[in-house]
Amino acid sequence: MLKSMDEERPDVIWVEELTVWGILFLVMRNRIAQYEVYFDERKATPLSLRFAAIVANLLPVRFYPTSLCLNQKDENGLALEYSRADNHCAILDRFCENQMSGDPEWLRNMTKCFISSQLEERITFVTLVLHSLRGVKSREYLIYLSGHYLNSLLYDFFKPQIKIKSLPSISAFLRVVAIPFALIIRNGMQRLFYAGVKGNIRENQKIPAFWIELPPKSRIWDQLSDFIAATSVGRAYDIVYYLDRPDTLCIPETIQELEDLGFGWIDTHNMLHARLLLPDYLRLMAGFFVSLCQRPFWFAFYLFHFEIRRALYLSLYKRFKVRLLLQHQEASWLQEAQKQAIESAGGIMMGLHWSNYPNSQFPSHLNPQHVMLVWGAAHRDYLQSKGNTCSHIIPCGLWLEGSGAKPEELNPPHKGNFTLAIFDSSVGGYLERESAENLSTFYLEVLSILEENPSFSGISKSKCMDAEDLRHLPDGEEIVCRIESLEQQGRLRVLDRGRYSPVDAVEAADLSVCFGLNSAGVIAGLLGLRAVHWDCTGWLKYPIYQDKGQKVLFATLPEIRQAVIQAAAGDKTIGAFNKWRKWINYFNDCAGRERIVRFIHIYMQETGAGFAGLDATVKHYLSEQGVTAEF
Repeated sequence: MLKSMDEERPDVIWVEELTVWGILFLVMRNRIAQYEVYFDERKATPLSLRFAAIVANLLPVRFYPTSLCLNQKDENGLALEYSRADNHCAILDRFCENQMSGDPEWLRNMTKCFISSQLEERITFVTLVLHSLRGVKSREYLIYLSGHYLNSLLYDFFKPQIKIKSLPSISAFLRVVAIPFALIIRNGMQRLFYAGVKGNIRENQKIPAFWIELPPKSRIWDQLSDFIAATSVGRAYDIVYYLDRPDTLCIPETIQELEDLGFGWIDTHNMLHARLLLPDYLRLMAGFFVSLCQRPFWFAFYLFHFEIRRALYLSLYKRFKVRLLLQHQEASWLQEAQKQAIESAGGIMMGLHWSNYPNSQFPSHLNPQHVMLVWGAAHRDYLQSKGNTCSHIIPCGLWLEGSGAKPEELNPPHKGNFTLAIFDSSVGGYLERESAENLSTFYLEVLSILEENPSFSGISKSKCMDAEDLRHLPDGEEIVCRIESLEQQGRLRVLDRGRYSPVDAVEAADLSVCFGLNSAGVIAGLLGLRAVHWDCTGWLKYPIYQDKGQKVLFATLPEIRQAVIQAAAGDKTIGAFNKWRKWINYFNDCAGRERIVRFIHIYMQETGAGFAGLDATVKHYLSEQGVTAEF
C-alpha cells in the first residue's frame, strides 16, 4: 500500500517526460528541498539531461533514469498489459457513465477512442510506475504528467494509490481549440485557390465508385491490391485509391504503381477537394454554440471538429459519387465521421483485419463499419467483447497468401533435414508489449539451436528491413555476426521484408518459432502447419491456454528449445494448431480475398451500390458462401 500524500513536498517524484521547463518548474515548486526525480529514459532529450546534471550539482536533487516497458508480468504471472487495459477501460467507462449516460452508443465509443488517443501513454506511464513501486519501502510519492486538459480523469481514478499532478502546459488545449477553425479556414482557402482535382478521376461521374484508403507499403496490402485489379475486369464501377495518411505521400512512384494496376487515385490530404457552402458554415457554428452551452468546453470543440470532418467527408463522397469505402485506420476516432458521411451519401463503409489480437480491451480501436469482414469467430468474439457499432460482422476467412516465390528462392542453399521459420516482433517503443532485451535473448537462443544442430536450417522473416537493423538490440552486434555466419554456411536465409509474405516462410519450414504471441505463427497454424511461440509477455487469458495440453504457447525459452528438439525428432503434437483453426478461420482455407472481392461485387453491381442494398448484399453473400445461422 502506498503512503497517502497530503504533504506539499514528496520524497520521490516521477515525471512522465524530462524537459528543461519541467525541471525549472520542480525547482521553483520545491525550492531547496531534498528529493529524488525518476524519469523514463526514452522521454528525455540531451539538453534536459545536461540541465538536470547542472541542477543536481547545485541543489539536493537527484535525477534517476529508468527503463519502463509493458513487457512485464504482475504477481499472478499475467501480462502487465491486462492491468494497463483494465485501468484504461475503467477510466473511460467512468467518464461515459458520469458525463455521457444519455448519449448514443456511437458517440460514447467514439469519445472513448478520442480520449484514448490523448491519454493512453499517460495511463500506461502511471500503471508502470505503480508496478515498479510494488514492495518498495513506503515513501511520499508524486507523479507529474505532461500537461493535458484530460489529466484530471486520472487524478480521481488513481487517487487511492498515488497522487498525480500535471506540469503546466496549454499546448494540448490550444490544439483542440485551433484544429476546427484551421479546418474551416483551410477549406475556404481551397475553395478560392484550388478548383481542380489532384488525381486521375473526375467529379460527378455517371458510375459509382469504390474508394480504398492507400495504406503504407506492405506486402499483404500489395497482394490484395493486385488481386482486386486482376479480378475486377469488366466491372460497372470505379475503384479509386485515396491518399490521406501522413505515411502515404502523393509521390510519382506511388501514382505510377496505382495507374499501372488500372486504379483511379485522388489526393485527399488536408481534406483537399472537400467543399463547404455557406449553409454548412452556419449550421456548424450554430451546433457549436449549442454544445458550448451543454458540454464541457473541450468536449464542445471536440464535437465541433467531428461535425466539420463529417461535413467535409460528406461533400467529398457526394462530389465523387462514392458508394463503398474501405479504410484501415482502426485507432482513429475520425472513422465515425467517415462512416456517417458515407451513409448520408447513400453508401457504406466496410473493414478488414489483418492480424490476431491477444486481448479484447482496446477502446482505442474504433469499429463503426457497416460491414466488418473477419477471419472467423475469434475476431467476431473480440469485436463483441470490445464493443462496436458494426451493422454486420461476417466471415471471409484468411485472406493472406504467399508471394508465389519458388522454393529455391526461400530455402537455404543447403537445406537441412529440419527447417525453422523464425519470426520476431516490433520492440523497444514505450507501448510495446515485448522488450528489446527479450528479443535479443530470443535471437541468441534460436541461433544457438541452429548452431548446435548442424542438420537444422533456418528462414528468418523479420519486422526489420534487413538483418543489419538488428544491431540496435542489446547484443545486436553478436546477433548480426552469427546470422551472417550461418548465411555464409548456407544454413540461414533472411527474407526481404517488402518482397515476401510470412506465408512464404511458414510454408517453406517444418516448424515456425515465434517471438511473442505472433500473428505469423497463428497464420502458420491456420494453414495446417506447426508453430511454437515464446510467450514472454504472459497472455494467460488467451483462449488457447484453456487447453492444458496445448503445445503451442510456451512461457520459457528452455521449453521452446525442448519443443524444437522434440519436433525435429518427429513429435507431431508440437505446434499443432488443428483444434483452433476453425475458430479463427471460419472457412478453414485461404480464399478470403475471393470472398472479399465477391462481397464488393455483389454490393456494387448486383444490389444497387447504395445503403438501401446493404442488408440484401449481406443476405446474398451469407447464403452464397454457406455461412450458418450460428455465426
